[in-house]
Amino acid sequence: MINYKTFSGYTPIDTVEQQNETMVKNRVAHHLRENQRTPSQHKYLDQILMLCKDRNVSLSLVVAPLRKDFIDVLRSENYSIDDLFKDVYLWAKKNKISIKNYIDSKEFENSDFKDCDHLNGRGALKLTKMIMG
Repeated sequence: MINYKTFSGYTPIDTVEQQNETMVKNRVAHHLRENQRTPSQHKYLDQILMLCKDRNVSLSLVVAPLRKDFIDVLRSENYSIDDLFKDVYLWAKKNKISIKNYIDSKEFENSDFKDCDHLNGRGALKLTKMIMG
């Protein structure tokens, strides 16, 4: 279980939080705001890329799936799925970094999500198997 004093631990593998439409709208707004923040978060991506190059490691980015209600709210607010990560996609293209994009994968069910924008343990294991091939 999660230790909230140290923010460590895990969420039980099958936890699914119920969220109403307002909660989902707030998460969508939060993501859109954070992904349009200036200065951008590129400095962290740049540092990760440099570390990988220094160690001769190939970098790939993984975009995890979102639950259908998150995507539906995003679209109802006149945004596309790509609007969420446009900045990261541009960075990856500029740096020739591959992206494994599972954002709207049909392989995931609501029971694979902890909430509208995070996988639970079961979903994370499913995604890991997909990534590893």
